[in-house]
Amino acid sequence: MLTLLLIIGAIVFVVVLLRPILLRMGGPRIREVIESGDSQPLVEHLIGLPESAQLNALNDAIRQLWNAYERELALPLIRALAERFADDRISQYWLEQLKRVEPELAAQEEQLIAKYYRAEIAASCGSFG
Repeated sequence: MLTLLLIIGAIVFVVVLLRPILLRMGGPRIREVIESGDSQPLVEHLIGLPESAQLNALNDAIRQLWNAYERELALPLIRALAERFADDRISQYWLEQLKRVEPELAAQEEQLIAKYYRAEIAASCGSFG
């Protein structure tokens, strides 16, 4: 019995220890995007998901690319998110991040920001959306 508990404890420890490392790696789709320099196939895949899954899937992919400092690759995903969920706080969070953290990239997306950015919603977002 003690051996079984030790084995289960070791498995839980490894999973808890490795999970953050695996999440930082971003998974195979994110690695493919970074290696190819093209996020459009990922955008197409994510918007092909059921609508109820799109918001979280787009947010996850944007976050992973953003945290990997692949912000230009995140732009098409931010665009897809804003076009589909303009009034959602997470969309406004990413538009605000784009404006605040990457003003040069935001300048390239003036039309997107003019059309979808809602300052009143963005102001209600915390530092994590």
